[in-house]
Amino acid sequence: MNDKYRPWVESIIDTIIALVINFPTNLSLLWLCQLYNMSILNTSITLSITFTIIAIVRKVVVRNYFTKRLNW
Repeated sequence: MNDKYRPWVESIIDTIIALVINFPTNLSLLWLCQLYNMSILNTSITLSITFTIIAIVRKVVVRNYFTKRLNW
């Protein structure tokens, strides 16, 4: 594959994985925050921290996959 397309492929795959992970996570977290009657600020902080952690872990896994398994 042409070197200029590799970052695009990795980014697209990472974004698709993010959608699959984040949509149900978002619904679950919003449900939990509502169940515990959390304020908007606390809900926002909870979502931000959770999605930041998920994004970092996801990006490391995807980058390692493309680097080690596909020799990019």
